[in-house]
Amino acid sequence: MLPIKKDSFMTRQHTFYSSYSFRDVHDYNPLTVLDVTDCGLNTFPHFILSAVNLVRLHLTSNNLKTLPDAIGDLGYLERLSVYGNQLESLPWSFYKLRRLTIFRLGGNNLQDHNLQPIQQMAGLQHLYLRQNYRLTSIPRDVCLMRSLRELNADECDNLRSPPLGVIKQGMSNVRRYYQHSGWYY
Repeated sequence: MLPIKKDSFMTRQHTFYSSYSFRDVHDYNPLTVLDVTDCGLNTFPHFILSAVNLVRLHLTSNNLKTLPDAIGDLGYLERLSVYGNQLESLPWSFYKLRRLTIFRLGGNNLQDHNLQPIQQMAGLQHLYLRQNYRLTSIPRDVCLMRSLRELNADECDNLRSPPLGVIKQGMSNVRRYYQHSGWYY
């Protein structure tokens, strides 16, 4: 059992203290916010998938290499943070996360082709990719994501397309960049 730090694990009505364990949380179905930051996780805790009412899930600063395909079944999820893990790919089931508006994906080991599942996330408004040093381009289909208002690719040192300067000027400039390249109408 892994302890959960005080104040890092909260729902709208309750704060769980370190005396609670992951096993205790498993049976708490009304759970809407789960913060499992910096717990040294090497694998995704599958009990999370039974918390079907989750709105916010923070798995920041762990050692996760993969996320389960079933994460797409968390249909109420609005915010997901997997910042600072070792992710190399994303499950295709992300297209089911229609309510997801904020996705913090920075500090992982993603390459260009690993971002394809994001292109299907219809409601995504904020995408944070910073510190993914293996990224060389942001997929062109990001331009089709009309709901996307913010793209942060800071410290993606190998990024060539679109240039970081264009990204920093906002999504309208990213779309314009691809429009002038003849790809986006």
